[in-house]
Amino acid sequence: MKPLRRRRRDLIATGAISVASLLFVAGVWWAAPIRDSHLEPVAQPPAAPLQAAMALPSTLEPLWEADVPAMINTPIMAAGYPVVLDSTGKTVQSIDPKTGQTRWSYTRDVELCSMASAWDSVVLSYRSGRGCGEVVAIHGLDGTYQATRAAHASDQVVPISSKDRAGIVSPERVELWRSDLVRTVVYGEIDIQQEPNEQPHPECVISSALTRATLLAVAETCKGHTFVRLQSPDPESSSVPEVDASVEFAKGSQVVGISANAVAVYEPGSPAHFYVFNSEGKQQHSEEIAASPLVEGLSQGEVFNPQVASAGKFVQWFDGTRLYVLNARTLVPVRIFDQAIGTGTMVGSQLAIPTEAGVELYPVEQYQIQEKPDRELKIARAGTASKVALGVSGDVLLELRDDRLVGLGARAS
Repeated sequence: MKPLRRRRRDLIATGAISVASLLFVAGVWWAAPIRDSHLEPVAQPPAAPLQAAMALPSTLEPLWEADVPAMINTPIMAAGYPVVLDSTGKTVQSIDPKTGQTRWSYTRDVELCSMASAWDSVVLSYRSGRGCGEVVAIHGLDGTYQATRAAHASDQVVPISSKDRAGIVSPERVELWRSDLVRTVVYGEIDIQQEPNEQPHPECVISSALTRATLLAVAETCKGHTFVRLQSPDPESSSVPEVDASVEFAKGSQVVGISANAVAVYEPGSPAHFYVFNSEGKQQHSEEIAASPLVEGLSQGEVFNPQVASAGKFVQWFDGTRLYVLNARTLVPVRIFDQAIGTGTMVGSQLAIPTEAGVELYPVEQYQIQEKPDRELKIARAGTASKVALGVSGDVLLELRDDRLVGLGARAS
């Protein structure tokens, strides 16, 4: 056998392949969400997530304040710790709930599109040349990278999340990701379809969506008709939705609550209605309710980002004037609080709700809420907020006030 000779054309080919490989790697790096970013993890991370206290102190004083994104509707926590923004809006921080001091931080010099929490992590989407498609998930406990993704996305989005998934909603589409940020489903208009007719209703305009466990509910308008599509959040193919049921409602109806197998829908009208349908599209509950200022005040084409929150055995929806506390399994209203100014949170075995005067705490047993509060804690607020929501981190009560988060607790003596 003759020895192989290195010919000039072989060297040229090898060089071309090497250059192409370098360009590919550079392109991947250029498009990656971690480019032009700085992550400062926790120096000595704790062994486990921070647990919420079973009771609040007898007096609540402001311990710290921080900026938060305007699009969130509840305090964002990852591994039990609050997640906020610095004063520039470019740095996301996990903070100590007692002191407000930074635990870990992530900085990017681009616009933050959405923030959500799932899997004890915080999920951030950023604007790029392809919409809000650069996504980063950061472990809440230690501030290390969990996953990243870069893909085309809409320009204007709101966050959507559950314990199992996170994602974004826009008028064009809804998409969800699992913990490694691999997309599990996309519903709506997509740029590239592998096969024709993969999407059942790409011409429709999406107005709201919620997900939980095995259910994704999407409200959309198609040629003047409003439907709620009930589907799997994890179909066999992520680009081919598996819609199990479609229910038509009056124009302007929105998804306002969800469980593992049911959806709550607000329908405008005189009077307005609150409906519950199961995942098969069968009606389970209906009642007349007062008009919701938040739903009725929506602009045409605007995505409705419902002020919803979980609290133990309950799901909550604040309609802009009153708080609906729903059974987390059936979504049937258990209680309506007219004095509430936002969504509440569980503190041990008590449901804490925000009021003009402060916080009222109602003892809870199973799915029953005591008629009168057991305690009322005063909170001195400067001015008024159009959006209020409570959370608990350690023994500190978190209160979201529009685009500010306040830590309330007992000052160290």
